[in-house]
Amino acid sequence: MADADGLANSRDSFADSTRGIHTTFGIIFLVIGFVASAGNTFILYVVKRDPLKCFNKPTNVFNIALTMAHLFAGMTVLPLTGVLNILRGQRSTEKSLSSAVVDLEEFLVNFIVATATVLLFTISTERCVAALHPRLNRKWLTLKRAKVVSTTASVTCFLFCAIMFLPISKASFYMVYLHIFILLPVCGILTSCAARLRNFKKQARVSAINSGLPIAQMFARETRKRSSQMVYKLLVTLFSILLPVLLSLFLFYAIRLVEITCNDAGCVNERWFVVLSNVVLILLFLSAALNPHVLVLRIPEYSRSIRHILRLR
Repeated sequence: MADADGLANSRDSFADSTRGIHTTFGIIFLVIGFVASAGNTFILYVVKRDPLKCFNKPTNVFNIALTMAHLFAGMTVLPLTGVLNILRGQRSTEKSLSSAVVDLEEFLVNFIVATATVLLFTISTERCVAALHPRLNRKWLTLKRAKVVSTTASVTCFLFCAIMFLPISKASFYMVYLHIFILLPVCGILTSCAARLRNFKKQARVSAINSGLPIAQMFARETRKRSSQMVYKLLVTLFSILLPVLLSLFLFYAIRLVEITCNDAGCVNERWFVVLSNVVLILLFLSAALNPHVLVLRIPEYSRSIRHILRLR
């Protein structure tokens, strides 16, 4: 009898700690959602005003599409995830929540993560093509085509994620989803960054070889200086922005694999899994909150337009 009471008390204490974890993460999601909504709304307002006409370029279409995806995450996905976590913290088990609401949360998370990853892949690929084949990039990439690519990527992610509402196994869906919309784009981003880095270093070597005459030496010094600046900028972007995002995507990939391959049916309710899955989502959605700061710091058009708007007022 005493053993049964002790077991019941341990279960109650475990449930209390899990409820506290859910509530804490729910509040964090709501805070991140508010910051992401405010920041990305301001960025879209700057693009709408565009007093200097700096954003009428195909390369900025992908950044604007990614900003819209982050705004959707901040206004819809993060508040829903935060509220559901708080509700889970107030109830003993997740079974008390409607299965339709839980499926909707999972669908929205999968959709926004896939869309943001694919759009990030398009940005990285466009920058790689612009560095390797600038004439081809200027000829092929127009405003209309950039908008078509962004819209097609978002619609494709939405339609594919909607498959999870069909009567198919969760494991089958995630085995396709994780490899096509997470793993392949991440590998593509790393490949494009490596190709750009190799191209910049190659340009510096070629300029050093062809620097025989004085005028050629002057142009070679300028080329090496420009290549060094591009290499430095790319490395800073890779290690300060892309690497944390890519690591978060790898963790998201791993946690979803654990979820669908876990032999114990109750592992998703374990404390370590609850903490790890929520931490991974926080790391992923932090990019939505930090996206406005990255755009302002890394792209001069945004900072110039913001200063011009503030000076007009």
